Amino acid sequence: MHTLQYLQLKADLLVEGVRATPEALSTVGVEHKEQNHGLFGWDFEDHVGMTLPDDFTLPDSTIVQFRKNSLSPYNIVRENGRLVLLKDGENISEVGWLPRPAYYDTLTTNNNKMVKIGQIGGA
Repeated sequence: MHTLQYLQLKADLLVEGVRATPEALSTVGVEHKEQNHGLFGWDFEDHVGMTLPDDFTLPDSTIVQFRKNSLSPYNIVRENGRLVLLKDGENISEVGWLPRPAYYDTLTTNNNKMVKIGQIGGA
């Protein structure tokens, strides 16, 4: 794929949303950055009790918001230790979750979670 194709893929993912298997999501919120909603969310459906990634990268370093949609033709799975984006079951691209900042686990002097105060969008 070249840059224009990744840009088109990003646009499609933002419009169609994406889903992911539990295995693909297993490191989100631990090693990889999770969603933390402030005023609003961008997912197509509620996901109370689920830890979802905030965003992910395409091979050209394009960052895409993760917008949960269980009806999306796009699905992120883990295959042989790698995250792979499928469309209608066909391998489209490798993807990657973004690292979770270490300070997300810290508290302010008033015992507020830093992840709720200083969220990082993108990388």
